[in-house]
Amino acid sequence: MNPPHLPDPRATSRPPAPWGVLATGLWSVGILGAALFVFVIVATGLHVALFAIRPEVPVTGLGDHPLFDLVSTAMALMVLGFGTVLVVLLVDVPAREYLALRLPPRGQALFYATITSLWIAAILVIGPAFGHDPGLFLAERPQGSWVGLLAAAALRFVGVPLAIELFARGFLFYGLTAGRRYAAPGLVVTTVVAAVLHCFFFASGPIYWFLALFESLLLSLARTRTGSLLLSFALHVAIVIGLFGGALFAGSG
Repeated sequence: MNPPHLPDPRATSRPPAPWGVLATGLWSVGILGAALFVFVIVATGLHVALFAIRPEVPVTGLGDHPLFDLVSTAMALMVLGFGTVLVVLLVDVPAREYLALRLPPRGQALFYATITSLWIAAILVIGPAFGHDPGLFLAERPQGSWVGLLAAAALRFVGVPLAIELFARGFLFYGLTAGRRYAAPGLVVTTVVAAVLHCFFFASGPIYWFLALFESLLLSLARTRTGSLLLSFALHVAIVIGLFGGALFAGSG
């Protein structure tokens, strides 16, 4: 027990706190801006180099060359993922807590896994009627290159979900919801941001925007209800692999 003339250190010490809403927003803009900057700079540099070496090759846009798109996307994802982790490490909150790197309750994990499986099956059945092609990114690999295919698969199946989950449902979600009574505003913002990122890294179009928004909402709900980023990441990977694998199987049948 402390003497009466000395303050209680437990009352004066400040508990670890995440970035506030304003700081979270500013850091988010900075991370996204850096990732976009790297994407454009790398893609532009590769196109300039190609034109200097082989000016006869007709490439008119940043996304016209599959290999260049693959490299620039990989660099942007690295900035997005590592930038998020570095910003989280600047505060006293343990990264494992900030990014919700914990296992979910088994029952809730099974529930959301079931919902996700039903969603994947529904998209595979009715998606083609609305112009949805889950295997579209196959066209992005260099023609005839299985190395390019494996690189694209690793990037899309793991890289994109990992970077989006760390940034949106990890860093951004915690910064917008920690210490607040209602998580709904943070959930909405996180859902929209993650959906926009998903559409940026994958094929876009009206049907993709709708599907990405719905999928993002499902993953955000799983993150909110279970408190586990590991679950939302696993479900994200399952959605991408399930849709692509199902489309590939249907196409070979």
